[in-house]
Amino acid sequence: MANLARRKTIVVLITAFILVGLLAHVLQLYIAAREVELTEMSVSSLKLEGFPLPSKLSLILNLHIKNPTATSIELEDLHYIVYVNDVYLFEGYKERILIPAQTESIVKIPAETTASDLLNLIRSLMLEGGEIVEVEVRGTVNVPVKFLGAVKLFSVTIPFDLSKNYTLFS
Repeated sequence: MANLARRKTIVVLITAFILVGLLAHVLQLYIAAREVELTEMSVSSLKLEGFPLPSKLSLILNLHIKNPTATSIELEDLHYIVYVNDVYLFEGYKERILIPAQTESIVKIPAETTASDLLNLIRSLMLEGGEIVEVEVRGTVNVPVKFLGAVKLFSVTIPFDLSKNYTLFS
């Protein structure tokens, strides 16, 4: 009888130890997910197509994503909307982005806009007559918290709003 009680105690202790370890790991991932931060945005490429009237604008945005934690983070997806001087330009999403531990990674977002959106933008810029153009990117990043790195328990959603001013004529 004493031997059976001892075995039950050992099984209970081992099970409790494993559960505490797994919960600690999930908590560590949750904290790491909340620490991810989008720090900066820049335009790395801009191409205007169509002559004499522009028909399409292609560009590549660089989003700087900082992971200050000791845990690598996989972003489930990144949803974004881009505005230029408060005029809608385009939107999109990117999936499965890995941000290594204690780094700042640059995520490139390619995009194209239609002729009608481009004409609205040009009209807005002409009406304002300014030399400064504000590019703004708003969106959310979803970071999954996974049990044993395989089973998704839930996601942490991180909103962001980045903007940068560019001078047209200098």
